[in-house]
Amino acid sequence: MEAVHGFTPPHNPKCSCKTCFSNRLDLEYQNKRLQAYEQTTSIEYIRATFERPFRAAVDHCADLKKASESTNVHRKRYADLYKGMCSILQKMMKSQEVNINNFLDVQETINHEPHILRKLLEQENMEVITHFKMQHWLSQRWEASFADYFSLVRWLILCLAWFFPPMFSVFGAFELDFAKALRVRWNSHLSSHFCFFILLLLRLFWDERGTSLRAARFNDTFVVELTLGLFVMSHLIILMVRLSHRGIKSFMKDWWNWVEMCIVINGINFFVASSNIALQNQNALPMNVNRRHIPSTDHVYMCEFSLSLMILLMVVRFAYFVQMTYRFGRLIVAVSQCAKEYLRSLLVLFIFFMGYAFAIYGVLHPFATKPEDRRHDLTKNNGFQVYTDDFLDTAANLYWNLLSLVDEGYGQIHAGFTGPNQTPVQPFLSILFSKFLMVSFYVFIVVALLNVILTLMIMQAESYKTMGDENWAFARTRIIIDYFNYEMAAPPPFTCIILLLTTIRMITTLVKRILRTRKMRFKN
Repeated sequence: MEAVHGFTPPHNPKCSCKTCFSNRLDLEYQNKRLQAYEQTTSIEYIRATFERPFRAAVDHCADLKKASESTNVHRKRYADLYKGMCSILQKMMKSQEVNINNFLDVQETINHEPHILRKLLEQENMEVITHFKMQHWLSQRWEASFADYFSLVRWLILCLAWFFPPMFSVFGAFELDFAKALRVRWNSHLSSHFCFFILLLLRLFWDERGTSLRAARFNDTFVVELTLGLFVMSHLIILMVRLSHRGIKSFMKDWWNWVEMCIVINGINFFVASSNIALQNQNALPMNVNRRHIPSTDHVYMCEFSLSLMILLMVVRFAYFVQMTYRFGRLIVAVSQCAKEYLRSLLVLFIFFMGYAFAIYGVLHPFATKPEDRRHDLTKNNGFQVYTDDFLDTAANLYWNLLSLVDEGYGQIHAGFTGPNQTPVQPFLSILFSKFLMVSFYVFIVVALLNVILTLMIMQAESYKTMGDENWAFARTRIIIDYFNYEMAAPPPFTCIILLLTTIRMITTLVKRILRTRKMRFKN
């Protein structure tokens, strides 16, 4: 018995030991998978899939051959390229001994033709067909090294779009002028949307092949790491501002500052540990393994523990706020008003996320996962699937592009080509479960933003406490209304609705005021 895909055969076919029995089962399973794979990669399938692009490649090579003969430059190399293409096309049309890897290599070469031909012209005595794979690997490594830096910039823009509004709200809380604070908040809304749409444009139009957007190091868990890091940084800024306002002695006397410093130090520790674990696991992988789909168990545990730590911090901070209201105001009024605003914000977030889940999973998803109905032409757009049929195809295309902003593993097809506009072949239930995991990442970000909002409320409560306001329990309602900005915890696409409603409300208020003044003038 021969080994299939690296599985060792049993020592003896009749042996019944545990190792041989396990190897025998693995071998049978791999043989079944190999048979199913051979059925899908038959000569008819290859002909139907690769005939048109290969004929186009042969015609293009013939044009290159004629151009080289007319100019008498690199005649032999273009002739070898034309000869190799013709021989592979003849094998595909006549012979039954066809290896699909050869066609995939040459198809990748066609997609990266200018880069490959430029490298072919720089080297001497190269056999074109045998070195296609090595040249393609070199081009991929060059693009991956550039994609690492571009992906870092892309994630920074994404986090800037997420964290501009809450950070502006924190710094705007120190302003006594409410109009100025609201103006800063409005500008932060616009800046977050500007960053988000710039990011979307870069994602869609950076490279038609989509390879420069596929980074090897920055996966979906990097969002969680960066969220935790920005959460820790925001609390460090708050602690530094509090230290500068109060002084060292009063800062050290407050027990809550010690608790928050311990939590921030632990957050830094877990952030560094999870990043190191992720980098070690990714660097240990071989070169031909897709690193985006190899999650680290320790890394997941670290992120879950950090999330539980942030939720605990939010609960303790809420209890501290209630304790302050009990000491400096009426308990029933303070707790009821605070709980009302807090639950209202959570309800708004719940409606946002449930609407998002229903719109994506129930409406767009059935139309986005029908690759058999989207027969794409490999001669157009460098071999990538582009939806141009109707409105539903456009919506599906936008859906997968938006989803690939968060998880770059989506948008891949199993035939060997990757691109931003392709649909993965996955069942509905498995894709729903994976989207549920992605929503958990959103929950992680929302919890971090709610922590920042609670910190803002506590800082305002402490400022009222130091001023010695007797009616603090009633003045606290103004704090929550003016600064409890639950809208900022929603993702940037959903805050578009809030911006639109706010603009409509402002316009209607202005129109009502104008009509009221005209009516009063008419009466007078």
